Parts: sequence; structure tokens; C-alpha cells
Amino acid sequence: MKEYRVAEAKNGKAAEKLMNEMARDGWEVVSVTYWSYWKTCLLVTFARKKTENYLTERRKSVS
Repeated sequence: MKEYRVAEAKNGKAAEKLMNEMARDGWEVVSVTYWSYWKTCLLVTFARKKTENYLTERRKSVS
């Protein structure tokens, strides 16, 4: 099972910094979208495999 996160970056340099920071925590870039609807930014989608420890803790909190 995977978990996903979407983050916003103001420009290419900020996106690169964000991607490197997230990679250190095991996240991989899934997509980058240029968004210019009500404001201009880059939306970066990340994914990583959920750890068994996370799943155990999640089940406890849902019960």
C-alpha cells in the first residue's frame, strides 16, 4: 500500500529543494503540474510505501 502527498512550490528552484527534502524521507515524485487557475505555482505529487509500523498504528487509531 502507498501513501501520497501533494505539495506546492512557488517556482522551479523551490520545487527542486522540496523534492530533495522529501526524497530524504523516502518520498518519490509521481507528477509535477503547472497550476495557474487562481494562482501560479507548481503542484508536486509524492508517493512512498507505507511502513508496517504505520499500518499498525493507523489500525489502532481507527478502532
